[in-house]
Amino acid sequence: MKVKMLISAGESNDATTYYINLIKKGLQSVLGEEIETIHSVSESSKEDILVVITLRTYFKVIKRNWKQKVIFWFQGLEPEELALANVKTFRQFIRLKYFSVLEWLALHKCKLLFFVSDAMRSHFRKKHHYRKQNYVVMPCFNMELKQEAFRMPGKYETPSFVYAGGILDWQCIRETLSLFKEIKQILPDATLTLLTRDRQNAQQLVDEAELENVTIKFCPLDELPVEMAKYKYGFLLRRDNIINNVATPTKFNTYLALGLIPIISDVIQGFKSILKEMRTYVTVDSLDDFSLTLQRINSMENAKLSAEDVLKDFSRIFEEYYNSEKYKQKIGKAFTAHLK
Repeated sequence: MKVKMLISAGESNDATTYYINLIKKGLQSVLGEEIETIHSVSESSKEDILVVITLRTYFKVIKRNWKQKVIFWFQGLEPEELALANVKTFRQFIRLKYFSVLEWLALHKCKLLFFVSDAMRSHFRKKHHYRKQNYVVMPCFNMELKQEAFRMPGKYETPSFVYAGGILDWQCIRETLSLFKEIKQILPDATLTLLTRDRQNAQQLVDEAELENVTIKFCPLDELPVEMAKYKYGFLLRRDNIINNVATPTKFNTYLALGLIPIISDVIQGFKSILKEMRTYVTVDSLDDFSLTLQRINSMENAKLSAEDVLKDFSRIFEEYYNSEKYKQKIGKAFTAHLK
């Protein structure tokens, strides 16, 4: 019997690689051997323990062997993500039912589960009556604290804002631009940089928002941390729905690791307890009325922060919430308790 990571084509990306490797390292700590990554069920035996990260791949596994031992990482809520598309067809209805059934099976048949937040576990408890204790709660993250990023010259002296990522509707790019437009009214010297691969569509959205002097550029992944470290604030806006309620966006970890003050919607339940421990952040409690958010940003500007102030504040979060060594130990203990 061996433990193998089964990662199908297209499942691994910049946002998931770190998490996948952390699971692997946690398991290796108790197994004492390297864990092979495979890309097809055919590369495994029926005696292997397989780590999978999507319901589609899970179906391939149980289709071949109903009794296969599986470790499953719930990255998000796949049925709810489908429902959010709001396509009212019979085929869509069947797909929703199909993924909900797979979700139930994964929860009740897999030997060990990974949830990205307690809110996700509570959701499954309510939806699928999940009552087991065979889980590890580990937020999505992909970066360790970079102390040198906090000490970039002039970083906290001017109101520089950055948005990094895609510009799809669910990422609230239009709302981000609307908020920045209002920020410019109270902070005329504020700047905004959009770091995105889709520069053409980003420019179109900036033009529609009637914003000027917004910088749009693309940075290769290996250069992105150095570029992002130049800015003071980072935007992370989300709508209030179950998908965002249970998520723990990697972007939050990236912003904190690089010393950016997050401007973050308060709908992400997994971050509420973390934010209570922080002083250096700005919450957005409405995407329709930014008046309170503007007050908070103005107060932050008047606070005259130093690099050491922010570093001290964020370091506490990495000691507990984003502590990779702690999670390796938790993973090892969970594997020993439920599979070894």
